[in-house]
Amino acid sequence: MYRRITIPILFISVVLGACRNSADKKIVTGLVNVFNGLTFEQAYLLGPDSTVLLVNKVPLNGNIVLVINGVGNLVVKDGKVFPGVSLTVSIGNQTVIQKDDLLASTDGFLPDEVSTISGSVKLSPPVQANQVYHIKMRVWDKNSIHNELSSEVDIEVQ
Repeated sequence: MYRRITIPILFISVVLGACRNSADKKIVTGLVNVFNGLTFEQAYLLGPDSTVLLVNKVPLNGNIVLVINGVGNLVVKDGKVFPGVSLTVSIGNQTVIQKDDLLASTDGFLPDEVSTISGSVKLSPPVQANQVYHIKMRVWDKNSIHNELSSEVDIEVQ
């Protein structure tokens, strides 16, 4: 059975996934996935209408979701996996939101439960229109310091 982990964050949320010591860039949106050790099958953004986002423009007060499907290679310990997820949203050199280990309070997950990791972002104040925000999400394996992934994208708020 597959269960999606969704991580909402104040005004912004994001999703994540991973792959193997490399980088993957989605040309249309600029979504960049850098991975080492972890694996993933597919990463994409969903726009305010819950369809695949083909551009990096989102209206003020709109939602986006970063989705990573097929997350794998998390080390199993006592029948569970223990991913960590952090989120940073910034504009220029200013951090708007910094959330460390959003899964710190969990007792781990069954391996089947983390095949998809996603998060959503509501681009509302203090986010402002006509600005570009950089969203970075990092996923790592708490059982192996070598397994991690980061996913980053610049989003223009209209």
